[in-house]
Amino acid sequence: MTVKLNPQALEHAKQLLDDDLYMINTFWNSSAPTAEQERRYLEANTWDDYGKWYLGIDSDQPADSPKRYQLPYGNFQKLHRSGVIAARQRAAQEHQQEIVDGADELLDLLDRLNAC
Repeated sequence: MTVKLNPQALEHAKQLLDDDLYMINTFWNSSAPTAEQERRYLEANTWDDYGKWYLGIDSDQPADSPKRYQLPYGNFQKLHRSGVIAARQRAAQEHQQEIVDGADELLDLLDRLNAC
């Protein structure tokens, strides 16, 4: 299993920041999407849309499998800073530096947006 940075997810996350669709002070355990929310989202959207919410992508897995998409950073509505932090921490534990760097970029953007 080789999980790499999902470039479409990174760009989607940046767009969410540009559109002010983000949350700063949330607890990821209560904000992360549930299996039921994932199922409902997939019923209404494409796999490509679904994948944009996950910083990690395992290209060894089929494109139409939830196992392909890892490290969520939002709840299918907004980016959550706590989700980016959780994804970064897990990627660091797995030595996935490319994902760590992408998460760091998002955290830097969030810090600049909220510096005032």
